[in-house]
Amino acid sequence: MIKHKYIKLIEFAISQDSAYHMQLGLDASKMSESEFKLIRDSTFLTEHLEPNMPMSYIFDWKLKPEAIFGYLSYMQYEHSDKSSKRAMFFSTASLIIAIASLAITVLSML
Repeated sequence: MIKHKYIKLIEFAISQDSAYHMQLGLDASKMSESEFKLIRDSTFLTEHLEPNMPMSYIFDWKLKPEAIFGYLSYMQYEHSDKSSKRAMFFSTASLIIAIASLAITVLSML
């Protein structure tokens, strides 16, 4: 599954231990500065930020709880998608084995 730019940005923010400048996160997520400004207030705690702060400014970027829970929901969805594909593979393999077993039984009765 291809990860959206916002998911990559949140993963980058989670991976950081201390203050950093957001340009690194934008580079990691391949997001433009204008895209970041559109989602900044809904993703990060921004009470102490200036509206036109440069991306090179080092700041302790903290994610909002809503962003973290949204990310966790996405990870849960991604995991369930992988699990369902694995279950589909095993059920298909089981069906093929059952059909082969039935065919062998029918042929042995003839």
